[in-house]
Amino acid sequence: MLYWLRTEFGVEKPGQKLEAFDALDALDGEGFVEEARKRRPRSEGRLTRAALRSLRSGYAEVATPVREDRAAASALERCSRISSTKLTA
Repeated sequence: MLYWLRTEFGVEKPGQKLEAFDALDALDGEGFVEEARKRRPRSEGRLTRAALRSLRSGYAEVATPVREDRAAASALERCSRISSTKLTA
């Protein structure tokens, strides 16, 4: 995702929010789009409607699976902790 932002949109320094992109605005990616806008150099100019559409769809395509994977990993960790607690008790 960060490579895509750098090569397609000129975002050289993503910052903490874009590095944790899956935590930004889960509804429609507007938080992600706003952060990408802030991180673009002014010399790159304004984003076109097509570029904005591309940012939103790219965010949805990548962030949703990442968010789901993190939730699944978190659930597995909880199960693992519960199981190990039962074994030691």
